[in-house]
Amino acid sequence: MRKKGFSMIEILVGIAIIALVVGLALMGSTNNKRTILRAEAEKIFKFLKTVQVNATKFAPTVLNPPDNLNSNLFLRPGNFGNVRAANGFFEIATFRLSLVNFNSRNNPAFLQRLNDMNLSEINRSVQITFEGNRTGDLNIFPTNEIPNNPISLVACILSMGNDPVFIGFRTDGRIVLQGGINNSRLRIRISMRGLNRRHFIELPHESIRFEIYSEQNN
Repeated sequence: MRKKGFSMIEILVGIAIIALVVGLALMGSTNNKRTILRAEAEKIFKFLKTVQVNATKFAPTVLNPPDNLNSNLFLRPGNFGNVRAANGFFEIATFRLSLVNFNSRNNPAFLQRLNDMNLSEINRSVQITFEGNRTGDLNIFPTNEIPNNPISLVACILSMGNDPVFIGFRTDGRIVLQGGINNSRLRIRISMRGLNRRHFIELPHESIRFEIYSEQNN
């Protein structure tokens, strides 16, 4: 007659089955997180590409352009007003530079917020951080280019706990970052807590091309 209870072998088999089920569940959760992370990174990247394409389609109106072609005109963050991220979280707000008046240095540019070119639906589990120098002004008209290739659209990136980051797109598609020639690049890092993978959007200064790539955490 068999004794009541479980044998050691039966207990070990049961533990192994439970461990296998838990492992498969964790693996599925990790794969799901990776899918979400990649989708959110691509969403931001594609949006910035769309802003870049649209920037090549129109140029701002320039009033009283200076005779000296070596004059520069800078767009300062204060020109964007008191912008805040949607629900205190994350948003990319797009502004159109539509009117420039060189006779008014204190408020040289008129910015129009484009409500149909904003990106605010970012998964709340995704973390957005920035790497690289992102301080200073945006140079609307680079030296010797007035009135050619001014900034046409500006993407204002806001995330919880971070100051606004501004990326300008010229009418020839080039990218302009805060800080001018001293700013070589800006990297937008998209990550999720507990996931050993992250994606970067690399934005080189004064470049037409930028890219997205992935890295494993060490």
